[in-house]
Amino acid sequence: MSRGVPQGSILGPTLFNIFMNDLAFAIKQSRIINYADDTTIHYSSNQGSDVETILNLDLNKATSWFSQNGMKANPHKYQAMVLGKIENDLQFKATEESIKTTDQTKLLGVLLDNKLKFDAHISNVCRKMSAKINALNRLKNILSVKTKESLYRSFVLPYFYYCSQVWHNCGKRNTNKLE
Repeated sequence: MSRGVPQGSILGPTLFNIFMNDLAFAIKQSRIINYADDTTIHYSSNQGSDVETILNLDLNKATSWFSQNGMKANPHKYQAMVLGKIENDLQFKATEESIKTTDQTKLLGVLLDNKLKFDAHISNVCRKMSAKINALNRLKNILSVKTKESLYRSFVLPYFYYCSQVWHNCGKRNTNKLE
């Protein structure tokens, strides 16, 4: 290979993180969160116009940084979500490309909404768990109790545990749904 590392290598994630660490020096006012190849830029202010101005400035800096470092940013995949009350619609752009503002987005497997209610995430978790439990139920006469328990622990319980620290205070109605 003339550049990069093979996908799935042990060194790949470490080298990628070392490479991406420089992005933090390009972003001056916003905060940046990197996880694997997912980069999130956020900024907080009581003034919506400040949020718009600073995020647009840092989005353009990030896009330039990607280009200068031989990476290709994909503004079509960019999403914006505004938390809290705003007086008017904010317009976000990266290299003159408008960024879609959404009321909910998936971040590392958790559906977040702009009110942090987690209704959509809980519904998604319940739907997925229900499908798994129904599959186990269809096999109830074929599998031993120990095997069913093992499958339940492997394929159902992880939905309860994944990022539960983020969404576990989801309100009484959603808690009842999960139970």
